[in-house]
Amino acid sequence: MTSVGGHLRGKGADRAATAPIGVVLLIGITLVGTLTVITLGSAAITDTQQTADVQRGEHVMTQFASQASMVALGETGTQSMATGDTEGTIEVVEGAGRMQVWHVNASGNDQAYTLADSTLGSVTYRNGDRTVAYQGGGVWRTDGGGAARMVSPPQFHYRGATLTLPIVSVTASETVASGGPSRVRLTGNGTTRVFPDPTDPDSTNPVTNGSVIVAVESDYHDGWQEYFERRTTGSIVDPATLPATVTDGVDTNRTVFLELEAIGGGGVFEWPGDGGQVPVQGLADTGALQDFSTELAISNPNNAWVSFHAENGDRQFEALLEFETGGGGDDICEATFDTHVLYSNGSTTHHWRRDDSTGDQPNNDFAGCSADGDLTVDFTSTEAFTYDANTGDVEDAVYDWETADTSATIVTTDGTEATRSDGQSIEIENPVKYYAAQVGPGFDLEVEYATGGNGKGNKLSGDSSSLTLRYDASGAGRYITYLHITENGVVVEFA
Repeated sequence: MTSVGGHLRGKGADRAATAPIGVVLLIGITLVGTLTVITLGSAAITDTQQTADVQRGEHVMTQFASQASMVALGETGTQSMATGDTEGTIEVVEGAGRMQVWHVNASGNDQAYTLADSTLGSVTYRNGDRTVAYQGGGVWRTDGGGAARMVSPPQFHYRGATLTLPIVSVTASETVASGGPSRVRLTGNGTTRVFPDPTDPDSTNPVTNGSVIVAVESDYHDGWQEYFERRTTGSIVDPATLPATVTDGVDTNRTVFLELEAIGGGGVFEWPGDGGQVPVQGLADTGALQDFSTELAISNPNNAWVSFHAENGDRQFEALLEFETGGGGDDICEATFDTHVLYSNGSTTHHWRRDDSTGDQPNNDFAGCSADGDLTVDFTSTEAFTYDANTGDVEDAVYDWETADTSATIVTTDGTEATRSDGQSIEIENPVKYYAAQVGPGFDLEVEYATGGNGKGNKLSGDSSSLTLRYDASGAGRYITYLHITENGVVVEFA
């Protein structure tokens, strides 16, 4: 019994000794878990708070960009806005960022000429390792030293062959950083026309030959590149392919280079009406015009005529349709008409013609009939036209055409010269595309017409008629770009 009882007493003593240890361990584990939860929870709360602050910062900077745009573009002299209670700092960095515009390889010798060179500056919101910045009219964001991304687009508008570029430069009334200011006041600091420069006779549009390079040196160059690639028709180029003049003096690792490329222009236009115009801009070379055609809805086209014409200096071009007297009841697709294509450069006059066309002629690429029963005419077709030195029977032309030369020499779409004498023919696309390029690169194609009818109430339906002009505005041999560049200053004051 003693041994048994002693044995039992020994086990009870062990339990008595280990009980406090278990309690201590339990308390320790609980404390560690609690501290871990508090630490991780605090970090999560801090990160969530920072994310919310940065999102508010994005909103503030986007609002700032909108206000700055109105001031920079002269829509208003001053603007004021509240920044709210966002944590972090806002400051003006006057020397941040640079934008240059170059005309490269204009004469084929790899030279480059500066068209614009401006410091952008920035208004920067910082919260920890996250930054939201206004620069060049756009808003950009970086997180933890990563690549910048675009929040809202800059003041940079490139479509077709035209660049409209107000270079917005920000400066501060005080250059000291402001930690969480409650209000920001923006004041215009003047606008300077950079290109075309009215004081420089060589600073004119269009910029022909070579190409135009826009270089943006910035801490947010990745965001600028994102914008250029997604929102413009230019191409990002490797700085190694550019003349040294362009890359000297800039950090190419922080610079994005954009080459402006003109894309196909034009399209299908609503009927412009009698005396109306369709603008053509950046038409580069002989092969640039791809489609010049029309669809005409004329009821009872008796003695009607339609003229498409353009002039630029002493160069004139006209494509004329003259409908014959066919009776008031003739359908437009059955009506007979003569076509004249004429061109003059002040010393030379050319005249091509095709007689007795109708829209219902079989195997005719020039004239046809649409599904709606309207007449279609394609001046860039491969149908043959005959050269005619006599212009005496061109009755309804808008321009006053003298007797044409006895022969005409043009450059065809394949780049070779072609000469035709009186009575010889050529595919009409060749002279039409050549003449358009000669009148170009920019002109207004005007439409004039009369519906004839001898009192039978003939009319042309503008709702059903249309004009199609499609062309390559970049060109194979001449690079055409229209530039409208200004420097627009904005002064930032914190309150």
